[in-house]
Amino acid sequence: MRDAVRRAAERAWAEGERAPVELDRARDRASAASIARAVRDLCPDGVLDPAALTAAGALAERHAPIVARWIDELEIRGRLRARPAEGGRTELEWRCEAPSPRETADAWAEARSHRSGAALTRFFARAADHLPELLADTVQAQSLLFEDDDVTDEIYRSNEASRYTNAAAAAAVRAHLEPRTATAVWEIGGGTGATTEPVLDAVRDLDLRYHFTDVGRWFLDQALDRWAGRAGLTTGLADINDPDLASNLALPPAGGYDVALAANVLHNAADPARTLTAVARAVAEDGLLVMIETAREHLPLLVSMRFLMSPPGPGARFTDHRAATGRIFLSLPEWKDALARSGWRLDLTAPGPDPSHPAARYDQHLLVARRVAPEIGTA
Repeated sequence: MRDAVRRAAERAWAEGERAPVELDRARDRASAASIARAVRDLCPDGVLDPAALTAAGALAERHAPIVARWIDELEIRGRLRARPAEGGRTELEWRCEAPSPRETADAWAEARSHRSGAALTRFFARAADHLPELLADTVQAQSLLFEDDDVTDEIYRSNEASRYTNAAAAAAVRAHLEPRTATAVWEIGGGTGATTEPVLDAVRDLDLRYHFTDVGRWFLDQALDRWAGRAGLTTGLADINDPDLASNLALPPAGGYDVALAANVLHNAADPARTLTAVARAVAEDGLLVMIETAREHLPLLVSMRFLMSPPGPGARFTDHRAATGRIFLSLPEWKDALARSGWRLDLTAPGPDPSHPAARYDQHLLVARRVAPEIGTA
């Protein structure tokens, strides 16, 4: 399997357009400028007081962890120093002036000057232009995301990191199923189907049942419209935070699924280990979990997609260690630990922790884990 995955991923990486490193740097510079500008405007007196900002309507309580993450990033970059103060406040000592509105606009203009990834850059810039409204919850990130049909395609399908990991996932599923008969795949959180398509193409000649699930019925209808009749496709609702996730699956195969596939979804679990345990209950012994996950929060995500991941109301979205940090994504070591505590053994990562790989700058990975626990308890 390892060789097949590497070959497929490297071929996908080489065949399509690749964005220059300069684009990533330009997006990072522009995002950092927008973050610094937003924090300065939110805290003109040099004190972050989330309770007062919430009372004034400038900061929705559910988005307060985003501001904390911004301050962490500004500290890392040497722009300010933060000190805890009484009453849940934070004193901010600026080490350099925040960029002016004109300087911030110029930084985004530089990012937009790159031809590659144009739709995604436009989305990041739109979100950055609306940071006060996003923080106050008067504008929703969903409205900015779906303003341009090409954005979700660039996020999940056509950029080189997604091409690499989607091709790797398809090869892993194929390699595991090919020697078997009457197999079954369960896709968790299939969403727009950016990973579904290459996987279905890779297994089109196999004896297979493919169960596509998501938390939203709209995505299920879209999947049926696109792939009805392929690989015995069925659809169903599934919520990764449902404690009875495995038992609530409609018509699971006897003995469990041969493969569970989850692309860019499991980081949304309130407790990843608990969700991974629930997934293991629905997978056959020696079956695979094929995951795609990003292991680092890039700055453009912190001004855009991060708003989609806030809890629907006050309170922590996560119950694991991320509740105290404001982070969304898990690192590769954290995923390995969560898998090991949930009846899985991590067998393969691609590209994995190799800083020399050209895809390393994206920190997006395929993870292939094998179910090893004969009986799954509770995490």
